[in-house]
Amino acid sequence: MTVDDLEQAPPDAPLGSSGKWRLAEAHDCLQCGGRATVAGVVAVPGRGRFWIDRCTPCMVATTSSCGRPAAPLEEVLAALRDAALEARVPLHVMTEDDRHG
Repeated sequence: MTVDDLEQAPPDAPLGSSGKWRLAEAHDCLQCGGRATVAGVVAVPGRGRFWIDRCTPCMVATTSSCGRPAAPLEEVLAALRDAALEARVPLHVMTEDDRHG
């Protein structure tokens, strides 16, 4: 696959994960061809911005975490809490202390 196989994203599309509106449309996972559940935008120098649509298993398998979240832990937890509230699902965050003591 080359950049020519990717769908052009709007020039003002934020890099990284995109909004839910992109996922309201059916898009294939670039890796396995299944239904995409994660949409992101990447910048290709000299070419612009492009959509990267993946299913969750392929996104997890191809994303490097470098051993830590990209954002501070407090921001990650706040985002998780907000998402759980919006989805109306319970959320329990376990810490290292919960696991060992």
